[in-house]
Amino acid sequence: MSEQLFVTFEGPDISGQGVSLDDLQKTLRHVQNAMRHMVRHLAGYTKRGRPPEWLRRESALRLTGTSPGSLVAELSLAESDALDLKDGYGQEAIALLLEEAGDNSLPPNVAKEWFRIGQDLSPEVKSSRWNTRQAADARSSGVKSM
Repeated sequence: MSEQLFVTFEGPDISGQGVSLDDLQKTLRHVQNAMRHMVRHLAGYTKRGRPPEWLRRESALRLTGTSPGSLVAELSLAESDALDLKDGYGQEAIALLLEEAGDNSLPPNVAKEWFRIGQDLSPEVKSSRWNTRQAADARSSGVKSM
């Protein structure tokens, strides 16, 4: 089973009114960028510019569901029919994003995007959290208060 990443938006009006598409888009863009930088780091890919197709496929996330209450966005690695996927960097990246975010040992480019999550949201979003289904019970999740 592949690990899934969950991003939770919390605020007084979110459970009744949801979260703005602008806030959702900004947050998910930062999560995707952090994921791409982590896969780049794990693969040892150091070239500048647009990442190659294999790296984009290996790090691509999809919104696969939402949960009621405070809005929870469920993200999973995008499935690919390509035969040239590398060594499972995507799964490793999800695990490391959560594991290393708590102890501040993320690579600099990853940390830059990861810690931008939630910084440019509207006042209705008071905090955002992230965790994985498999890690939710065993590890504490990251929490960002605005």
